[in-house]
Amino acid sequence: MSTTLVKAFSGVASTVDNFDVRLLDNLTDVNLVKIIKADPSTFAPVLKKMDDADVSNILKRMDDSDRARLLDQIDPDGVRKLDGAKPDDNTLTLAAGAAALGAAYYIDSKYDEADEKFKDCMIGCLPHNWDEYDQGSLDKSELKYSTVESLDEYGVTPIDDQPYCTSQMNDCGEYCEKKCESETEVDLPFGLDRPFEALDDTWDRFMGSFPEFDPMYIGGISSVSLCCLIMMVLLMTTLRS
Repeated sequence: MSTTLVKAFSGVASTVDNFDVRLLDNLTDVNLVKIIKADPSTFAPVLKKMDDADVSNILKRMDDSDRARLLDQIDPDGVRKLDGAKPDDNTLTLAAGAAALGAAYYIDSKYDEADEKFKDCMIGCLPHNWDEYDQGSLDKSELKYSTVESLDEYGVTPIDDQPYCTSQMNDCGEYCEKKCESETEVDLPFGLDRPFEALDDTWDRFMGSFPEFDPMYIGGISSVSLCCLIMMVLLMTTLRS
């Protein structure tokens, strides 16, 4: 069992204030990498003080997503000379393409009855890996929030006035649904965004033309006949306007 990394890590950890070195008891190098991936913020203070060579050795044992999360904490500006810190362009392109396809499939399946513009808005608004989070395989801290720049990287075209969910929002699903419904709603004729109020007004105007008509007769009308009557009211209103 290799413990070369553990020894290097322990030596630096003992100099970091408030770091519990007992976390490293009986660890192998493999297990050290696993617990760093699981909770990078806890181990970041130590990694910031470690030699670039030792940190590079840890990074090489991680996949692209884990490596990116860790680098955001220990070298956000990319100033350190860390091997394996950046995947090549082909890897980035493939990863972004796969993520975009996964998000599109998730949106299309969940909102299969929705308008296409609403779906486009949701893809741009939700974090890129929201499908994994919604299915329970990611923590909220692992969400990759969409931005103008990241949509371009993922090949997603934002709608006009595209909303974006951020880490400050409690529920991206709820936020994006409300915002995208608002941004993509269609104006309805005859004031039907207020259907019952519009129908009441129209009905009153129409019945005013027939003072001898007793509204109690409606109780005996079949549902089909009532629908026809309502359509007639709307048609007459249109012709009068």
